[in-house]
Amino acid sequence: MSQPSKKHVKLEHELIAYAEHWDTATKLLDRAVEQKRGAYHQRLAALAFMAFSFEALLNHIGERLFECWDDLETLNVPAKVNVICEKIGVKPDYGSVPWQVVPRLVAFRNQLVHSKDEILREEARLYGKKYEEFLNTFLKTNWQKEAAEDKVAEIRTQLEQLCRKLWDSSGQNPARLFATGFQHGSTKV
Repeated sequence: MSQPSKKHVKLEHELIAYAEHWDTATKLLDRAVEQKRGAYHQRLAALAFMAFSFEALLNHIGERLFECWDDLETLNVPAKVNVICEKIGVKPDYGSVPWQVVPRLVAFRNQLVHSKDEILREEARLYGKKYEEFLNTFLKTNWQKEAAEDKVAEIRTQLEQLCRKLWDSSGQNPARLFATGFQHGSTKV
């Protein structure tokens, strides 16, 4: 009985990291809408992946604009934005939409990454039924507050607008912005 012939098989997958992170954030947000139980945690994770996606997008664009990006990659996110914007002729305005999402997202990411135990306190002098509402309030840190449904939606909208602006202004193919890459394979007998 003859042995089956060996085949040389090869796979190649181009992973676009920022798009993969964006896709993860989007799926987490979709899940938070579908299922309210645990939605806060889904939104919190989605925000983290949005922050990862944005920095990875800056690295993706930076690698295409600068031969020396390996030297610039260690810059913090606002510095990366500034360097890229200078190269593509765009003036960031961190006080306006959608640019204001950068310091907000960076603060969230840094607070989350460097979080530690803490005691949260709040006091108030209230009359009538307002004190009952106050007693039923769950205290949260700033990074936890960002995971509120309306805040996450606002951050996502602004971040997507900013990503599109940077992408388009850097001369990238508009149809490829959130494309996660591709994979192909081949066989030789």
